[in-house]
Amino acid sequence: MLNQNVFYCGYSVTESGYENVTRICDVYGKRALLIGGEKGLAAGRSKLLQALEGSGIEIVDTVLFGKECTYDTIHKLDEIAKSLSVDMIFGMGG
Repeated sequence: MLNQNVFYCGYSVTESGYENVTRICDVYGKRALLIGGEKGLAAGRSKLLQALEGSGIEIVDTVLFGKECTYDTIHKLDEIAKSLSVDMIFGMGG
């Protein structure tokens, strides 16, 4: 089995994250990809967009995650992020 190490530069799990999102994320850039499940996106996408208003941070695309968290899925999402030249990824769901 191939092992991979991933070191995240910033990761937050919180119910009040929307109020701090621009302050925390502004240093990473302005282009973001939003990835999430149906329920997560339905519950939080509009809140995130509202929190980003006026910040200059743009959600350039929203991708529905699906059901399986596999290396194949991760690689596909990675390719999407690279093709869009995003600076950061927002993951939404549980």
